[in-house]
Amino acid sequence: MVETIQWVDGAVVMIDQRRLPLEETYATCRTYEEVAAAIRDMIIRGAPAIGVAAAMGVALGVAHASEENLDREFGTICDTLAATRPTAVNLFWAIDRMKRLYASLRGLPLNEIRRRLVEEALLVREEDIAICRAIGATARRSCPTIRLC
Repeated sequence: MVETIQWVDGAVVMIDQRRLPLEETYATCRTYEEVAAAIRDMIIRGAPAIGVAAAMGVALGVAHASEENLDREFGTICDTLAATRPTAVNLFWAIDRMKRLYASLRGLPLNEIRRRLVEEALLVREEDIAICRAIGATARRSCPTIRLC
């Protein structure tokens, strides 16, 4: 199975969808700004994948944020990601989900906040995969000649 987007060693790795179907190449984003550029430049496409990228971008941004300015930096991270695709519903849904979690974690040690945000971003990804599999199973039942991964 080709992975659209993954969290690998503290970086977001996504297939460069601009190169498909001729090439299978990947972009590695090590900062939330790089994730924002990948969304804006359409390296990653499709509403669910954009949502996953946004959640991972928030987690990546907090992973590099300073404890002293965490609240301010968190706002900047979210605003930067939100500005990439102003009409993308999944983008805003994912950012809002990460904002709610962040608000619930106030007062915890920074390492715990970082860990929980990464876990949440990975959960967003897993939920998306489960939804895609369920859709694929439904499509196969209604049209058995369709071959889905």
